[in-house]
Amino acid sequence: MRLALILACLATPATAETVCVPGADLAAAAKEQGLALTFKGFLAAGAVLIFTARDGEWVMVILKADGSACPVAAGDAHDITLGSLM
Repeated sequence: MRLALILACLATPATAETVCVPGADLAAAAKEQGLALTFKGFLAAGAVLIFTARDGEWVMVILKADGSACPVAAGDAHDITLGSLM
C-alpha cells in the first residue's frame, strides 16, 4: 500500500502513535508515489487532506496548524458519485 511507502520514504521511526511529519515532506512523498491531492476540508486548527492514485487507492491525512501532517487512514479504492452525496 502506498501509505507504507510514503512513511518509509520519510524515514520516520515506527511508534505505536500516529506518525506525523512535515506537511511539505508528506506531500512530496505522496506525489512521488503517484498520489494527487483530491480533497481538502478545513478544520478549526488545520485541514483534512485526501490524496488519491489513478487506481483509486487513497490516503487521508490530518494537517495540523503547526504544519505537521499525520496520515490517519488509507484504502484500496473509492467511488464517489454525485448521486451518493444526495
